Amino acid sequence: MVSTKHPFPLGDDARFPGFAAAIENDGRWVPYKYYENSYYKFFHLIPALEYILASVTGVGVLNVMSYYLILKITLYLTYFLFTLLIVEKITGDCFASFIALLLLSITPPLALTQVVHQCYAIVLFLASVYIVMNLCKRQGSLSGASMLARYPLWLAGIVAHATFVIMFLAFILPVAFADKSREVRRKVLRTASFILIISLTYWMYTYVLDIIVRPTVNAFNRLMDLFAGEATPWYGAAQPWYTPESSIFFIAWALMPSIAAAFILCYMPRLLFKREQRPIDVAFLLGFIGLTGTAINFVLRSLPTFGGRYFYWLYLLMLPLSALVIRDVSRKFVSSILAIALISLVSFYGIQDPTLAANTYAENIGWADRVSWHISLSLSQYISTSETLIWMDSRLNVPLSFLKPEPLYGHAASSRQIIAIVGTDNIGLRATFKDPRNAAWFVRNFSMHPINIINSLNEYSIILSSERYIGLWRTT
Repeated sequence: MVSTKHPFPLGDDARFPGFAAAIENDGRWVPYKYYENSYYKFFHLIPALEYILASVTGVGVLNVMSYYLILKITLYLTYFLFTLLIVEKITGDCFASFIALLLLSITPPLALTQVVHQCYAIVLFLASVYIVMNLCKRQGSLSGASMLARYPLWLAGIVAHATFVIMFLAFILPVAFADKSREVRRKVLRTASFILIISLTYWMYTYVLDIIVRPTVNAFNRLMDLFAGEATPWYGAAQPWYTPESSIFFIAWALMPSIAAAFILCYMPRLLFKREQRPIDVAFLLGFIGLTGTAINFVLRSLPTFGGRYFYWLYLLMLPLSALVIRDVSRKFVSSILAIALISLVSFYGIQDPTLAANTYAENIGWADRVSWHISLSLSQYISTSETLIWMDSRLNVPLSFLKPEPLYGHAASSRQIIAIVGTDNIGLRATFKDPRNAAWFVRNFSMHPINIINSLNEYSIILSSERYIGLWRTT
């Protein structure tokens, strides 16, 4: 439904078709040629995939909707398939794996709404975990075909996103720890070490190791400052798109952590006091890591550091445990009715959540919809980035980034003109001040806080006026 209503890229993924066009023009991806995140300057995986799809299907790189939807739907189907197979392998229960798939489909942080590098890395991580779990149980030496299947997969995951290694280790090491076989542990540890070495080699070769390590150290320091009372939550950090009115959606975010926390709190005393004699279950270990990591992640989100969507994959670790708990609880008729009622209530809010629905049901977040794409592409004909300093509502700025990627060593903008195109609805007004950097831009260039900009329109020239947007212009 989301893909039908919003067939164009919604957020960060909107700039990738522009890089796909750059690959077509240059004949290949030219490292360090364009302004981009440092991690992707050496090789840009998603634009390369989009260029290949556009070329193979014959639609061309400018027909964004066609190859974008092919890639998006393919990723989603693969995501569902490997989640189903992995949960079935961990739990040994087909019914539990279908429950996990149901939970996946109604949990907003697990939605692959955008085709970005981390979403691709998540799919590759699930495929890698499934392959390793199968290989560990296999006796004898590996065939050449299995070797050829593994290494390109791991290399693609490492190139796709830095979190691939963290995801892989967080999932596969508990599997090895819970297994009684020393041979399985040896195979898993050898594989994990091999992937870690390849990752470090790649990060050092592309000069991004410092970009990965330094924010991690900074996040740890800020977390310690928060616990010591020396830091204030949300000070200097971008406010979330969610407002108090939309906080009801967090029911869907809280379902799996609540299930995992309830089971762990009941199970832990028996484990500590030796009343539980069976070995620690893989699902329990994964659930414990996922729950602990999610709690830390949401604390980090309130600080000016990298917490937030980069670690939503931690919910995947809670899937097997949550599915098993629901399966066991729903064995009796009354309990199954209560479980169905609870999941139905959560799904009612979950499918309307801005992260999952992408403004399919309401305008809750700054996603670039079809209308925003058309307006932005029309505006691009009249705006010269070489002479203008521009701030745009994110719904317009995102499609505009698709057009022409700026060369890394291009001419510096003289900024003789300043333009601000602000959304006049609740989402647009919130976008101007939810991030402290936006507020600082307006204070620096318009000498006022963005919250007051709408009441001061008579002080500036109006260059755009529509139902949703208004454009302000001034000279320096």
